[in-house]
Amino acid sequence: MFSGAAPPRPPPLWGVLADWLGISRCLLIAGAAMLLGAATVRRWPLHDVEGINPSPSDHWPVPPLVFEPGEADGPVLVSVVYRIPAVNRAEFTARMHRVGRSRRRTGALSWGLYQDGNAPERFVETYLVASWAEHLAQHHVRLTATDRRHEEQARELLMPGTLPEVAHAFDATSGPAVPPPPGSGALTGA
Repeated sequence: MFSGAAPPRPPPLWGVLADWLGISRCLLIAGAAMLLGAATVRRWPLHDVEGINPSPSDHWPVPPLVFEPGEADGPVLVSVVYRIPAVNRAEFTARMHRVGRSRRRTGALSWGLYQDGNAPERFVETYLVASWAEHLAQHHVRLTATDRRHEEQARELLMPGTLPEVAHAFDATSGPAVPPPPGSGALTGA
């Protein structure tokens, strides 16, 4: 874009309708749409929110990395490996669907749960976040007590003596490029 200007946006729908039909007719249409929306509640009820605790939960530790990414660095692929005994696998998968909804609600662009074809007890959760700042917001701002409860319920099914293994991967084609350790003798470029 030129000079940092935003691209032109189309006019709002209701403004166009008001220009075309007049304000009174436009308000009648909006009122009718609201009534139709209210009538659908019997057929498609709202989600029950009674068991939801929206209190903030800053329960994720700061990710230990070998470098300090910038806030705009990303996207960030987060992977979590779980080891689940055979008797718990179906229940674990069911519980992880709630965790997946939490990940998407708190900023994940995509989410998936995979079972390793060579080690069936190994499940890999992956989710993609747009930037490091977005992922840190997941860590410290967006998680709720309900999100924490869903994670704990899934983790109750882990193989005894194991913990989830978390990794954070950054897009290698757009940075950040992690420099080799000093004195490693690795070439750093021409």
